[in-house]
Amino acid sequence: QSFKPSRDNIGTPAVLNEELKKVLPSGPTVILPPINQSLAHLKDEKTERKHIVLISDGESTGGEILDNFKETGENLKQAGITISILATGAYVNESFLKTLCLNGKNGRYHRVSDLNRLSDFLQQDLAFYKELIRENQDIKINIIQAEDILKNLEPLPDLQGYQRTSLKDRARLLVAADNNDPVLASWQYGLGKVLVFTSSLDYPWTEKWRHWPDLTQLWQQSLRWLMPVEINRKNFKINTSVLNNQNIKLSVYPANGGVQPAVKLSSENNHRLQAEIKMAGEKKMVLEIPQISTGRYELITPALPEGSYFISILATEGTEPKTIARLPVVIPYSAEWQTFKPNWPLLKNLATGTGGQMVQSLDQIKTIPPDSGTTRVVQTGRKIDWLFIMLALFFVCCDLLLQTPLFRYKE
Repeated sequence: QSFKPSRDNIGTPAVLNEELKKVLPSGPTVILPPINQSLAHLKDEKTERKHIVLISDGESTGGEILDNFKETGENLKQAGITISILATGAYVNESFLKTLCLNGKNGRYHRVSDLNRLSDFLQQDLAFYKELIRENQDIKINIIQAEDILKNLEPLPDLQGYQRTSLKDRARLLVAADNNDPVLASWQYGLGKVLVFTSSLDYPWTEKWRHWPDLTQLWQQSLRWLMPVEINRKNFKINTSVLNNQNIKLSVYPANGGVQPAVKLSSENNHRLQAEIKMAGEKKMVLEIPQISTGRYELITPALPEGSYFISILATEGTEPKTIARLPVVIPYSAEWQTFKPNWPLLKNLATGTGGQMVQSLDQIKTIPPDSGTTRVVQTGRKIDWLFIMLALFFVCCDLLLQTPLFRYKE
């Protein structure tokens, strides 16, 4: 059975659930009539994408022939309607079903042997056909991060189309469309680098780009970022900051501010930067400093306790790490600790309530009158009485001597 909800509530879960309750597993299996009915419903719709999902084993009991499947597939293609087929069942008529999607030229064919995975295939298929391409319009694009690859290149020309995609985890978005779709993005795994451009220079999508005078500079800077380089220990800066009073942020970047990197690492010979962090009396910690762009490295340490730290920047050439810089970093105590002050009124009430007196310095202790009833804590310069110490040692030795077998009483 097929259904067509009204335009006001089409696609809502409540409408779909109610309509699906009307679908019952009974009657003969016919494939083309509901497909043709859906074709009639969809061909006049003014939407960017029209798509049909068919779940069937292809075994028709209505006397349908292969030529009719081919004709229906051609009609779907002419109407701009794609079709995905999820083939299920022990016996599947693949020739009929593949002909309906023109053998993959107007849709996709999936063989679903495990019905428990039917929903997985359906979700993947719908995600594949969900507006994968945006074209036929002037699309404004914006530079998100101009450093390195896109330095001195703003503004960029409009695009007429691109492949829609999503940003990979830990990827860096460089250029985005007006709806924030990625157009140019970079990603790095270790020292491996990837640069992705979702449009195409040999397609009408980038007609304005091909006449853009700065196009050569863009790809030169892109290739320079992708190419491996060697270590150079000169002309770099190191910046440190403390985040949330617990984490140290360490940044290494070119001193000249240019595109050409100052601290350069190559994928050859396992070149890399490391930070050796040590606190007085504690074991040292060695952390890798990830490279985030050309000649730029950034590290955010785990949460560290308050105190003073010494950080050594190590550049590994081959197997021998060499120290290229040392710097101190202090993680201050919390703001609450720094602003701590004694509660003088409370302490004074406690002292006077117990018959004492509150003092705030040693000078006040010395000036307390002897007959004030207050316990006085004073420091004196009296010398040690060695006579009493010697007498105490003599009695201890005598006691030990009496404990020997010679003086024990014998029965």
